[in-house]
Amino acid sequence: MENQTTITGIDMISIYAEDYPASFAFYNGLLGLDDYSPMGDFACYFRLPDERGMYLIGKRIRAARPKTEIRTTFCFAVGSASAMFEKLRNAGIECLFEEPMEMGNNYYWFEAVDPSGNIIEFIGKK
Repeated sequence: MENQTTITGIDMISIYAEDYPASFAFYNGLLGLDDYSPMGDFACYFRLPDERGMYLIGKRIRAARPKTEIRTTFCFAVGSASAMFEKLRNAGIECLFEEPMEMGNNYYWFEAVDPSGNIIEFIGKK
């Protein structure tokens, strides 16, 4: 009999935002997540290309964010980590690295901070 409690993957992501309009502009405008459904005035559901999804939920209170604290995050796959890094830097988004870190097999990774202080990650080819 199959174990019904075996984790089979990640189905969706939830992001909590203090400033919903700024966070929506970041994920929709800057990152280009344009397939979404509004869910009232302070939430929406973005459909991701891998048939997963991401909720953006506003009206939350920002917590202090020391760069070394333990927290959960998620990682977006992109075609070019370097191109995304430059795009975010040029838009004034805080990146926690001086440049993307090589992870092996020509993959690069970095962390950035969204408008509500959430650390998000990106990984992709150079």
